[in-house]
Amino acid sequence: MAKSNCQFNGTGGQYLPTVLIHVLILGSITFGIYSPWAWVMVFRLRASHTLINGKSVTFTGTGGQLLVITLVQGLLTMITLGLYGPWAMCKFFSWKARHTVVDGKPSQFTGTGGSLFSLYLIHLMILPVLTLGIYSFLGLYKLYAWEEENLRYGGEKTTFGAGFGGFLKITLIGWILTCITFCLFTPWALCMLFKWQTTGLAVGDGKDVEHFPPVKINPVIVIILLCIGLIPFFFLGKKVMEEYDKGAAIVKSQSRPAFQTTTGKSAQTSRTLIPIPRVRKKTPLAEKMASEKDIKKEEPPALDQAIKKLDDLIQTQNNNADAFYNRGVLYDLKGDAEQAIIDYSKAIEIDKNHADARHNRGLVYVEKERYEEAIRDFSTVLKTSPDSVDALCNRGNVYYVLGNHEAAIADYTSALKQAPEDADIYFNRSRAYRAKGDEKNAAGDAEKARQLRGEGAEKGRDVKKEQGGRTGDVVWRENLAGVKIPEKAASGMIHGDRFTMESAVFENGILTILDGKDFFPDYALMVFLFLKKGETAEGKSFDIKKTSGFSSPHIHMKWMPEGQNLPETEMFMDSYVMRLDFGNMENGRLPGKIYICLPDKMKSYVGGIFMADMK
Repeated sequence: MAKSNCQFNGTGGQYLPTVLIHVLILGSITFGIYSPWAWVMVFRLRASHTLINGKSVTFTGTGGQLLVITLVQGLLTMITLGLYGPWAMCKFFSWKARHTVVDGKPSQFTGTGGSLFSLYLIHLMILPVLTLGIYSFLGLYKLYAWEEENLRYGGEKTTFGAGFGGFLKITLIGWILTCITFCLFTPWALCMLFKWQTTGLAVGDGKDVEHFPPVKINPVIVIILLCIGLIPFFFLGKKVMEEYDKGAAIVKSQSRPAFQTTTGKSAQTSRTLIPIPRVRKKTPLAEKMASEKDIKKEEPPALDQAIKKLDDLIQTQNNNADAFYNRGVLYDLKGDAEQAIIDYSKAIEIDKNHADARHNRGLVYVEKERYEEAIRDFSTVLKTSPDSVDALCNRGNVYYVLGNHEAAIADYTSALKQAPEDADIYFNRSRAYRAKGDEKNAAGDAEKARQLRGEGAEKGRDVKKEQGGRTGDVVWRENLAGVKIPEKAASGMIHGDRFTMESAVFENGILTILDGKDFFPDYALMVFLFLKKGETAEGKSFDIKKTSGFSSPHIHMKWMPEGQNLPETEMFMDSYVMRLDFGNMENGRLPGKIYICLPDKMKSYVGGIFMADMK
């Protein structure tokens, strides 16, 4: 018989200070702004009191990350009138799983918004409303069970077997005692819930682990809750009928002519839909991303409309491989991996040589951790297109994940024969060499990737030596005398990686140029101008030479190292060169131009125009 191998040993007394001070008091007086940091403290405390299959657990997430997720996903949910809720929940579950580390290994969340949608719509929205909230208990239980069944703690198989009876008991007792103690019982209620969840888990791939079967709800319980919830409606309906019988006028219904509708065939185009290619990313195990040139990732309602159009087309052209392929891409973007696989497979059934469908199906298999099937799809693509860089790179990524580093290196090497200037593939191969223990080749490939990513700068320096430099080149320079700042959005290289400005902010005399939209962006350049009180930057210019000294503006360069949650910073108070020209305010924004070259080892530089939001 299945049983749990996980433990939670926390007590309400241990959680009292954190919950009382941070969650309740500080969360309330800051109107919820501090709540993400407070709950991260609770998550970390819970992890410290948890053992998963005898292994210690830590939580590495931060309040800043949770704040961004809450704001962004909450806004998207409101904009879509709640329809985006399942995708928002999955974003939170995925973030929480990545930062739940078991014995040094991060956990994984495999659920999708598409697979959660029916549970969310029926069990968390419709039935609770129809039963005046009574059904919420069962809806929340189903959500807990669905989340845990889609988790892989420490990357290992996970099943869930805690029963609904225990959840109902804990919820009712916790709710009642929390109310009558004015929230003082909250820490104990949380610990009761944490213990119920944890002791309902079976985690591990070993033969000695006894896993639970999939969670199933007794239909009798569902019927009982629905009946209890519908009792008020029964009495309300009875009251209305009594009032009606007492004297309400009975209006004899009259027949009305039916509205006549006209139908017509929509014009069908004979043009074949354009297949949408996929691209690699620079880290092993490539994500599935649609090329922005062909399709942008849209919110679920927009995707549903596009899917509906393809449904109509497929009804009249059920042998159109590209139609099935494109619908597969849309389902893929929507998060419905299983339906995407079905459509990609149908496209392949119609056209066995449909390389894009097979390649994309391989990427979905990667996401579902069906690695052997992914390898078969990539290998089939390579039989007909042996020079496919994407297929070689992605098959190499799968081999890397499976620990077959020799095969991964072989695929990366073949891909480089076709794309010798691809820095991402050099980066991937360096990772494989390092995992294999070949530090010499790993270092060589890593250096080659850095050189290729800085190729524009190197070529710019060569031109400068030979021709004196072209006007407007954004390259690293020893000095900026006579150089014209290019009239294009600020860009360059930061710590060896390409930098493209996405936004700029001017606040308290500090100009910040950002690349990235997260709470901690991927890259940032901060210029501290040390303006006097009341002094404005409008119309000012700064021409800083290497010899300008300590009184120059101070520069902070930030970047997010791979695998870290917080950025690293390098500061420069002198020995850099910079031209910075501010214009006049326009609708609350401050325009300007910048060209800066820093003396770091990577020779970072940024040049171009910006429009800074004033704060």
